[in-house]
Amino acid sequence: LFLRIRRRPQTRGLPYCRRCNYDLSAHVREEHPDPKRPRSIVFVGAPDAKCPECGAAIDRHPPRRGRRAWPRLVPIALVWLLIAGSYGTMLGMRLPRSGYASKWLDLSSIGAAKWARRHEIDWLVKRIKQSDNIVEFDLHKGTIVRTVATRRSRSFVSIAVSPDGGSLLVQGESPSGMDRISTRTGRRLGSAGFPGELSVGAPSSAVVGFSPDGQRAMVQWVSRATGLSGVSAWNLASGRTQDLFTTPAYIDHRTARGSVWGRSFTPIGRTDPAAFISSPNFMESFPTSTYVLRVHEPGGTGAAPREIKPKPMPSPNACPVITPDGRRMFISQQYGRSVVGVDLTTGESLGELTLGMLDHADDTLAIGAAAVHGASGATALHTLLVVPVGRSVLARDIDSQRWVARLKLPPDLFAPRAAISADGRWIASICLSNPAPGAAPVSPGATAPRYVLEMVVWNIGPLLDALPPPGVPSPPPGPRDPHDPP
Repeated sequence: LFLRIRRRPQTRGLPYCRRCNYDLSAHVREEHPDPKRPRSIVFVGAPDAKCPECGAAIDRHPPRRGRRAWPRLVPIALVWLLIAGSYGTMLGMRLPRSGYASKWLDLSSIGAAKWARRHEIDWLVKRIKQSDNIVEFDLHKGTIVRTVATRRSRSFVSIAVSPDGGSLLVQGESPSGMDRISTRTGRRLGSAGFPGELSVGAPSSAVVGFSPDGQRAMVQWVSRATGLSGVSAWNLASGRTQDLFTTPAYIDHRTARGSVWGRSFTPIGRTDPAAFISSPNFMESFPTSTYVLRVHEPGGTGAAPREIKPKPMPSPNACPVITPDGRRMFISQQYGRSVVGVDLTTGESLGELTLGMLDHADDTLAIGAAAVHGASGATALHTLLVVPVGRSVLARDIDSQRWVARLKLPPDLFAPRAAISADGRWIASICLSNPAPGAAPVSPGATAPRYVLEMVVWNIGPLLDALPPPGVPSPPPGPRDPHDPP
């Protein structure tokens, strides 16, 4: 239509050549083949008549009747005005413009993603960017066992495993939705929606804990529209959600519309009803040079939280870890020089764990409890604090105040982030590494990757079994062989 208007305008009712849009009024005549339909008009020319401009035979290419341009533009314009008006209204009311409707015309194929993953076609896997593959990893063998599920959408929050190990909780197709999928079949067992987005910060974990019976998952969120952060309980059996706590999020007014930054929640023990500590986002603590923790006790969304200001000031991007009994909290100090302990009952400092000036602690700590069965049959519970430092990961028994292990990374890995298993006998670390020279780019037209993510896993079970029970001093070290490395 645009090319026809640019080439030559048409007059309604006149004959025009089908090829070049030339006016053939002087070369054809009108005829009415059907007397019952007076508006049925055809244009007939001489047997050997041709278009004077392009030479097309008129008997083989009958002329078309001219039409006005604006009646043909009105339907298209109305559709575009309806789309623009709808999106403008949603933007003015600050409504989320993403949801299930945005996936109706999604051309991503789960079948193609599964087929490429099953046959290990790397070049096709790299090009299917709108799907996620959840794999099961064997810690003992260090290999991938199977692909649990292939997701149609990507999850920007960490995966959570239910206490019974039967389901995984991942982000749904919308930023505020979460799906529960089976670890055995990979099928979706249920889904739930929450008042805000699940991606609170980086690194972000939407599921922050479970109820003692394992039937409810505690999910944190941030609402950009209301400026609130909160935690909701998701009943995995019924699919119902219930808001437990809400607290004001930080609103940065340096921009015209104001940006909302949520708080991260950490459960205090495994009590029912649950209690949480919320920590500020980096975009709140760094510009304001403050770090304020809020203790949310059970009592509903209207209960005023108690505030704790650790001294010295923690790192702006740090997130606290809490012992399983809910009495002590540990957090990385600013610049990673030490780890600060806080008594949650009184709010007083427990002191600092200095790490040295050369190696600084990472902002992401981990904590867990390991049960060790002694030779006499007694069971000792060791609370382990995992601290990534430099190019290694440290494990400390905070009850006995002794170091358990220093787990060194391979020389080409750096920037570790640590995690500890539920039984406290495995430690994993996600690290960065520089790609090998000549590494292929991850997608066509892209440059070679600057960094590659790798995972290192340690089994510290034998080290824990050799530890004396808490309260018993460690035996003195034996004579050191001069040939052993320091």
